[in-house]
Amino acid sequence: MPITSPLPPLAGPPTPRCGHRDNGPKNPPVSLRLWVGCHREHDRWACYLSVMDLPSSLSRLVTSATMDTSPSRTRQLLWVAGELALAARELGWSPTEPADWFDDRFLGRYLAAAELGSFRRRTPSGTTTGTATGSARVRRSCLAALATATLGPGHAVPATGRTTPPLPGPDPRLVAPALDWWRVEASAPDALGITVRTAAIAHLVAELGLRTGEVLAMTVDDLDLANRQIRVTPAPQAARSARAATMRSVSPATGSLLRHWLPHRTAAVSRTPHVRAVWVSLGGNHDDRRVLPAGLPLRARGLLRAHAASVERLNEALAGRPGWQPLSPALADLRRSARPDEPESPGDP
Repeated sequence: MPITSPLPPLAGPPTPRCGHRDNGPKNPPVSLRLWVGCHREHDRWACYLSVMDLPSSLSRLVTSATMDTSPSRTRQLLWVAGELALAARELGWSPTEPADWFDDRFLGRYLAAAELGSFRRRTPSGTTTGTATGSARVRRSCLAALATATLGPGHAVPATGRTTPPLPGPDPRLVAPALDWWRVEASAPDALGITVRTAAIAHLVAELGLRTGEVLAMTVDDLDLANRQIRVTPAPQAARSARAATMRSVSPATGSLLRHWLPHRTAAVSRTPHVRAVWVSLGGNHDDRRVLPAGLPLRARGLLRAHAASVERLNEALAGRPGWQPLSPALADLRRSARPDEPESPGDP
């Protein structure tokens, strides 16, 4: 749900459009308040974001850059904006227009300090530990998004002495035996539904390079198993508008796993026939005081936990195999082993 324009000062947090109250500070001292719709279940999630003490020109910049971004991307942009404000304060830089924040001299000094960890709020005073490569990559991606919103596409972020190379995927020689192990485990006569589901998702991610959100967004209407095709709607993190869906072909092994999963899905949605998601929960759960039945759309946390547990079993099973190295439990690492047809955008994680 898109963010609206800055709101006037309020005595307390507003009631968001979803009707739920904010769970954040009751009266934060902010110069810019951004209002977002619920981006997850309403339990313990604030529907209201604020930027504290941002200069007016930076507030306008953030507003223009976050008009059509996902909640996770919005949080990243707010994080970088906060760092920019701190850097400007320490360097005595006082931009009056949004474009002034992209002065090469200021950005160069900001990036050099940021990548040394100078703006980390949780670092003990007087110490600098540097920031992880992933944080540096996100920082540059957000700067590029902010620059595009203000200066238009093509503005280059100044380079510093530290480089952020693309994240490597697992060794392809490890992915093939891992996929074989998943397929054999899921093909056993007594295989559990969660085993089949995890194997099918792992094959899709490794084969097509699907992101977690793209996997979870699949519906039964997206499946054309007779022709071994699925409809995928690309959802890169930094996308500012919807991407067109495309039909992607899958291998016979992946198609077989999808067909093997569907009976488990049918049994799970017996009490939730309205659910169209391909990937659903297989057991009851709870949400605060509510009891949730099986057959509800699978959440990202459940998907990632199941994959990590499966990778742990896989590493134990293949330990001692010549040349085997433990596979990362992160599903995103498995995605990087794929060579999807669609090139990734610079903001993709």
